[in-house]
Amino acid sequence: MTIPFPEPVLRVGVIGAGAMGEHHAETLAFELGGCQVVAVADLDRDRAGRVAEKIGCDSTDDATAVIADPAVDALVIASADATHEPYVLACLERGKPVLCEKPLAPDADAAGRIMAAEVEVGRRLIQVGFMRRYDADYRRMKAAVDGRALGQPLLMHCVHRNQSAGADFHSAWMITSSVSHEIEALRWLTGSEIVSATAVLPRSVLEHVFDPQLVLLRTAEGVVADVEIFARAQYGYEVRAELVLERGTVSIGMPAGAVVRTAETMSTAVPPGFIERFAPAYRRQLHDWIQSVRSERPAGASAWDGFATAIVADACIASQRGGGTVPVSLPERPALYH
Repeated sequence: MTIPFPEPVLRVGVIGAGAMGEHHAETLAFELGGCQVVAVADLDRDRAGRVAEKIGCDSTDDATAVIADPAVDALVIASADATHEPYVLACLERGKPVLCEKPLAPDADAAGRIMAAEVEVGRRLIQVGFMRRYDADYRRMKAAVDGRALGQPLLMHCVHRNQSAGADFHSAWMITSSVSHEIEALRWLTGSEIVSATAVLPRSVLEHVFDPQLVLLRTAEGVVADVEIFARAQYGYEVRAELVLERGTVSIGMPAGAVVRTAETMSTAVPPGFIERFAPAYRRQLHDWIQSVRSERPAGASAWDGFATAIVADACIASQRGGGTVPVSLPERPALYH
């Protein structure tokens, strides 16, 4: 179903034509009203061309040209993590709203520079793509916390498993690309900042990476979370969480979908990847972003959220490398994000 928007149409450029960028471009082009994808950019010109041909727009290997184009009103950035900082800064220089996929930047220093640039602009133009805020199950969990009927949150157990990972993945990537979702979800669910992080590494079956890993997080309000990240679980993509509160628990993803019982077996389908698991959340996120740009009312995760998450991720990586618990200290939140 197409969601109607008033005219004029928001003209969107998509930077990055990998799996995430392609999915965003198609969702914007075919499922949401009030917007038009006018350009797709990717360093791989052929890949950009294939996506652009499907949706009927221009393609290029020059992302900065798309950002600078006066015919582009807003940008979706789904390119490689290392490119987020220069592309988002270019958007801010031109006063263009941007939905940047997580992480906002590969480390806290880069994320801090982005946030400082937005503060200098004086208005929120950045939304970070932490789509779990838009997932129906996570929203039910959030409602249970905010409703207070079950009391205060005490513990959170998280499982994050991918079917596979590229040959170049590494231990730090597992934090910045995957555990960052759990970091941000814990902050959002509890309304409390994280004050310490510990990475626990089991024996490794690979020379260059520890997989799986266990991450322990503690918030300022004393909520403790454990996160299992398994990048090469092989059987599919699975995200589960259980929040333990004073008078009950809330669980999601246990299991997801229908359970079939037959011939002395019980089974349920496991999605192959994150797009299949979170497609509705990605769609709601894009819809919300379009509305926020058109109304100039910021929505979703902010640059502050991206920066705070990056600081915690850096602490997790420091714990990976040096062992032990690493304290987390955040600077004062800028007034723009209150």
